[in-house]
Amino acid sequence: HLGDLSWQAQVEDVKQLLDFFRIQKAVVSGLSYGGGIALAFAATHPERVQKVVAFAPFVEPVQPTEDALNKQ
Repeated sequence: HLGDLSWQAQVEDVKQLLDFFRIQKAVVSGLSYGGGIALAFAATHPERVQKVVAFAPFVEPVQPTEDALNKQ
């Protein structure tokens, strides 16, 4: 998803990475915004997640952060 910085695209990127390496279930983790992506991945694809380790997850407000990233 080159150029697409939405959290949905980032969740799909994680899924595609796991698919590429043929990983059926993973422990996903992230720090700050990455923690939010890890939680979103787990919520979207619970069948692919063994555990989530989220360090200081930044989960709100997602839309203003997405808007700011897209303006960069």
